[in-house]
Amino acid sequence: MDCLVISSADGGATWSDPPLRVTDAAANDDFPFIFAQSDGSLLLAWARYALGEPSPFSATSSEIVYATSPDGSAWSEVKSLTVDRGQLFVDSLPTVYPSPDGSGVSIAWASNREDPRGEIYATRLSDGPSAALRLTRDPDQDYSPRLVPAGQNGLYLMVWVSSRNGSPNGEDLDLFFQMLEAP
Repeated sequence: MDCLVISSADGGATWSDPPLRVTDAAANDDFPFIFAQSDGSLLLAWARYALGEPSPFSATSSEIVYATSPDGSAWSEVKSLTVDRGQLFVDSLPTVYPSPDGSGVSIAWASNREDPRGEIYATRLSDGPSAALRLTRDPDQDYSPRLVPAGQNGLYLMVWVSSRNGSPNGEDLDLFFQMLEAP
């Protein structure tokens, strides 16, 4: 699977054709999230996992990668945000949101790096994965985070999916929300 981009210069009346291919066929690219930055440029983040793996959730390993574009017509080289460094983590379902000071962006994602069922992590793009902060701590699945600024500098409203009130096999999923400080 690859990530493709289409654009419209007339409010959606017409769309670019053919779609612009952002990624190559060297890996499966899934769960794209595009974000318009304050300067008008674009950031596209997604999960990448090996060809031949049936899905990112049953993959032996996956990572969060991203590319940037000044206007959507050409994209930067793909860069890794999370790297396993010899450990087999599954990182997936990224979301992009403005950094607390408004000068950049942060990315949140789901990962099994400390909990085999999955927790939510976040980092400022400029800080990299070593500064990743774990945002949830529950023995059940937590994933699909969405964060929006909540008025005060560094305070966000986060909404996510969790199985914490359901059965251990992930049935009975619910949405949760929390005000928190995030990178």
